Amino acid sequence: MSAPRKKKKATRSIPAEIAGFFKEGDSVLIGLSGGPDSVALLRALVEISASSNLALSACYINHLLRPVEAEKESKFCENLCDQFEIPYIYAEIDVSLIAQSGKMGVEEAGREVRHTFLNQLACEDQMDWIALGHHADDNIETILFRIFRGTGPKGLTGIPFKRGKIIRPLLKFSRAEVIEYLISLNQDYCVDTSNLATEFTRNYIRAVVLPVIEERFPQARKSILRLSEIMSETMNDLAPKIESAYKRVVEKSPGGTCLLDIEKFRALPLWIKKAVLRRAVGEIRSGLSDIDSATIKRLLSLAEKGTGGMSLPGGASAKIDQETLGVFLERGAKLKQRAVDIGRKIKLDEISSYFTAKEIPARKARMTIQKKGLRAHLDLAKISGKLVIRGMRPGDTFRPLGMKGKKKLGDFFTDRKIPSCLRNEIPLLCDKTGVIWVAGYEISDRVKIQRSRRPKPKGGVEQENILEVEIGRAK
Repeated sequence: MSAPRKKKKATRSIPAEIAGFFKEGDSVLIGLSGGPDSVALLRALVEISASSNLALSACYINHLLRPVEAEKESKFCENLCDQFEIPYIYAEIDVSLIAQSGKMGVEEAGREVRHTFLNQLACEDQMDWIALGHHADDNIETILFRIFRGTGPKGLTGIPFKRGKIIRPLLKFSRAEVIEYLISLNQDYCVDTSNLATEFTRNYIRAVVLPVIEERFPQARKSILRLSEIMSETMNDLAPKIESAYKRVVEKSPGGTCLLDIEKFRALPLWIKKAVLRRAVGEIRSGLSDIDSATIKRLLSLAEKGTGGMSLPGGASAKIDQETLGVFLERGAKLKQRAVDIGRKIKLDEISSYFTAKEIPARKARMTIQKKGLRAHLDLAKISGKLVIRGMRPGDTFRPLGMKGKKKLGDFFTDRKIPSCLRNEIPLLCDKTGVIWVAGYEISDRVKIQRSRRPKPKGGVEQENILEVEIGRAK
């Protein structure tokens, strides 16, 4: 725990300068670590709230890496929130386990965990903003870190001020100004001792590299920030061209795989190709949006070659299949088995979709493909036993509509030119006997509707003997 030694008036009023970022009555979730940056942010938002009526809440995430310090920090954060009557949320997430399973560094895993969890909280509670305490020195260190790793133009733009619900109000203030503001309030804060360990790259840049640079170039920090502003302006000008190319070339599957059309990709200018690849990798995992230039070069070579595959950082992969480059997480979407209750909607969270099954009158049945294959009608009388919906399994076979014999599902997908990276996220509706619907593609011949079961002339009781099944995309 650290406290300012004496009161000192800040040269710039942080609350006054960031007040314009928020509207009257905005709800703001603060990522609170107990460190000087997030504490200063909380205090500034409390001051703003007095006149803007902001609805504030704060969240501390324990990464389970520093048990003793984390306990002190969480208690400090809770007391601080109680002092200003701010709702406080405490969460525990095993970052080491996530880093290991996702093949990431601990720092990267921690960053991804924080962003994912805070976004989830903000969406559940319909919060307007997630406020994080990054400042100008964080931005400088990030840019240098990216340069040393071999970044592209977008990496030089630094930390974004806004992205989705996330906002970083302190990004224009230096670390010294943040501390100065806390001194003016006589506000104490916590010191994370892991930030002093130079075995971590960012700490090494902060404690060793930057001081050496500034000995020769006293204005280095200002110059780096100016470069960041110039590159941000440049990338803003180029963004429409990149966005247009990305939409033409890339399609994102329901399970999160990015699929690049190789033929269209090859027609792009080189600089746009690299930008599209960086964007595609960033789509599957935010922490990989600035992978090093060497990896991008290898990925570009793979796309130009048109065959093979490669591993990417953070447990991601790229593979060429069916004239398509798939970029996906190795532990990507794979549907778990779920029992089907007719008449009840079933969430398929792995592919951001839902499944429904309901009985309909025979007169409403259609024997043609509907909604691009995402809806099908089956003869309920031909279904054997209970229904389940699941992903593909080794050895799966089924009898495609119009065929006399069975076919391996893998061969069916190959014939339909479905990339292997997508096959695990295609829902399969199965009964006791086997697969009866490959969602989006084909029903089994054994559950097809016979014309003899079509509606009879008027009169008599109409039976609801047709099962309508449908896959919908979650909003």
